[in-house]
Amino acid sequence: MWLRLTAFGVWLCWESWLPIYSERILRQGVDWLRLEGVSSALARRGSIYFFVLSGFLITGILFDSLRDTAYFRRFYVRRALRIFPLYYGVILLLLALTPWLGIVWHGVQWTLLFYLQNTSLAIPIGDFKLPHGLDLEHFWSLAVEEQFYLVWPLAVFLIRDRKRLLGWCLAFSVFALTLRLFLEFHGTAYKFINTGTLCRADSLLIGAALALLIRGPEKEATLAWCLVPRSIAADIFETRWLRGFGNYSYGLYVTHMVILGVLLGIFRRWVRHLTSQPSVIILVGGMLVFGASVLLAYASYHLYEKPFLKLKRYFNYDQPERIPVAAHAASDAAPPEPGPDRMLVLNGPCNPLP
Repeated sequence: MWLRLTAFGVWLCWESWLPIYSERILRQGVDWLRLEGVSSALARRGSIYFFVLSGFLITGILFDSLRDTAYFRRFYVRRALRIFPLYYGVILLLLALTPWLGIVWHGVQWTLLFYLQNTSLAIPIGDFKLPHGLDLEHFWSLAVEEQFYLVWPLAVFLIRDRKRLLGWCLAFSVFALTLRLFLEFHGTAYKFINTGTLCRADSLLIGAALALLIRGPEKEATLAWCLVPRSIAADIFETRWLRGFGNYSYGLYVTHMVILGVLLGIFRRWVRHLTSQPSVIILVGGMLVFGASVLLAYASYHLYEKPFLKLKRYFNYDQPERIPVAAHAASDAAPPEPGPDRMLVLNGPCNPLP
């Protein structure tokens, strides 16, 4: 959950910072371009965090449910109930408002409907600009995830063995890195490299590898490497209210560009009435945008998404849903058949995705 918040925070700071300083970047040249490059790198780091966390959570669920009698149906239905309502709700709302907003889609609506916005079937999503400051550029990362999860559940189901899965994760991570380098050296457009599923698969696979490692004898070493126990940061992120905040992370990500586009300019004008200091404009404007984004995500979750999430109870994994990690941690095979004395939480409060 804390990775979600970190990733979203990095992304939001970047999106809030750039509109304020874009004019100064153009005016003052190289030094500001260097700073812009650092911020752009941080934004890319945010998407990496998202992918690693997604691969970790989803692969854990897939591996733990390998013996489920409806492995594919339950996974995809539960994921659809979590992901599709808000995603398609935003797109359908924009389509309905097209005459009033004056949107010229250029065919992008079809790529959005089929999660192909990271391809060149229409104009690149990064070049598609909505009026009134609205932006859907960040939807490319959702396309990467959905394309990856069309294939990965089948791979986990067919391979099954934990060590073999780890080997495939390593092999294809190296392939993704090699592919990025190859395309870069051959002059391929940066946006294609940055948003292509094959090029970005290594982040998802690293998360998948971590999920598999903590389900084997490497669990303690992996946790010790990933986490710093008894630290102040760990204590903060383990608080109950912050853990529950993970429920709203998906809504924050999907809708934050709406808030940025509609309200950032208004907030900037408000702050400029009080001060002309750019640092204050950044800080206060960013805080106001974040607060408004949280309110929208909270309302979306409780008023719109929750009724869909309640339907997941009809697609629960084989009962009982809990199998002790210790029961198969030392084994490289798939988890044992569920039974009355074998239980592992498959979908706790920090894992709301599928």
